[in-house]
Amino acid sequence: MRSARLVSLLAVVAGLVALASACGGEPDPSTPAPPEPASSAPTATATAPPPPATTAPPPPPVPSTEPTPTYEDGAAFVPQAHVPYVVMQVPERLALEMESPAPAARARAAAKSGGSAQLFTFTAAADGTFTIRNGASGLLLQTGGTAAGLPALQGAADPGAAFHVLAAPGDTFRLINARSRRCLTQVPGVGIEQRTCAPLSDPAGASQRFTLWPAKKGAALTTKNPGWEAKVSSLEPSWHYSWSAVLQPTRPQGVPFAPMIWGYYGPTPTFQETIATLTQQRAQGFVTELLGLNEPDGVDQANVSVARALEAWPAFESTGLRLGSPAPVNPTNAWMREFMTAVDAQGLRVDFVTVHWYGGLNADSLLNVLQSVHTLYGRPVWLTEFAPADWAATPERPNRYTPADIEAFMRRALPLLDAAPFVERYSWFSFAPSSLPGGPAALFDDDGNLTPLGQVYQRHPL
Repeated sequence: MRSARLVSLLAVVAGLVALASACGGEPDPSTPAPPEPASSAPTATATAPPPPATTAPPPPPVPSTEPTPTYEDGAAFVPQAHVPYVVMQVPERLALEMESPAPAARARAAAKSGGSAQLFTFTAAADGTFTIRNGASGLLLQTGGTAAGLPALQGAADPGAAFHVLAAPGDTFRLINARSRRCLTQVPGVGIEQRTCAPLSDPAGASQRFTLWPAKKGAALTTKNPGWEAKVSSLEPSWHYSWSAVLQPTRPQGVPFAPMIWGYYGPTPTFQETIATLTQQRAQGFVTELLGLNEPDGVDQANVSVARALEAWPAFESTGLRLGSPAPVNPTNAWMREFMTAVDAQGLRVDFVTVHWYGGLNADSLLNVLQSVHTLYGRPVWLTEFAPADWAATPERPNRYTPADIEAFMRRALPLLDAAPFVERYSWFSFAPSSLPGGPAALFDDDGNLTPLGQVYQRHPL
């Protein structure tokens, strides 16, 4: 019985071994291989597909070696409307100007000339930045990128043409490019570039500070006398006029001209031709303002009635130029009040009021008069003739004002006019040296050279 059980156990073990071999063990050589499946086509050799193409991941960004430029905030500049500015570099007192030719002209600092290459208008944007447009070319001051050392150029509108204009110590401003956050800097021997803004407390930042002078000073000189062009240029004005509407071909280049229609005596062919010419010159960019009627209330001047002046005014408006009112002998007399009342009642356009003033030596009194005119008519003021005058002077009783008196008045009055937000322009009236009432106010001597007073006017605002 024991041997029979042993034989039976061995048989079970042998069966288990055979089963394990059939489930994945080594094949039994005694077992025949299964037959190949029948096929009518030759068997192709199987090729493994290539691995999918892979793209190398981009390299990680390289961190900038330069921190984002920063600057200290200051009070924002508030420019006066319709007034261009001379941008003076501190402390060298050089004026920012655009070299020629446009449009790829570079900004540089140069001796002040007052010409349009040194005149800039500041236009505010909704985000508080400014575009800064050059008067000579009409193009914008800008930088070409964000790196330090890039020059300041002029060109068409570009992201680099937006600037923050923020107050700095000493009544100066810094011009900070909004894209690069760098300050315009005067680099000696190089020009104007954008550089990292220095702290306001750092004396090295002086080359990044600019004084913004309102370019209001003009020259009032007739073109009837030989050499008038040199006289205009010698005063270094930001504009000039001649009591005439004629744009002279020999006019000083770079000094904007303001035409005047001196009088009106009906719609004559000459008057109509003048209007047509001014309209064309406005379209060409040669003129932007028009002065109207010189002392129409004076019998020895234009001598035009209020009714006649109102008759002419629609033609003045048709030029599309900014219009200055007639300049009466007295800006608040009956003639002027009647004219301005009718202008407002009839919906006519007067953009600024022109004023003549020949008072005494009190500069504050002059400003009070101009403030009153501005308040009365609700418009900015152009002071197109002014100087102290002694109308009671005679050969027997000489002028009571000395040249020193007049110079002191000028030195006091000009900064007041520059700072007055209601004054857009002014121009000194240069009497002849031999004039009894105004000789001490002459800007030129009999030979056409600047008098000491003329030199003070020339150098202003330096």
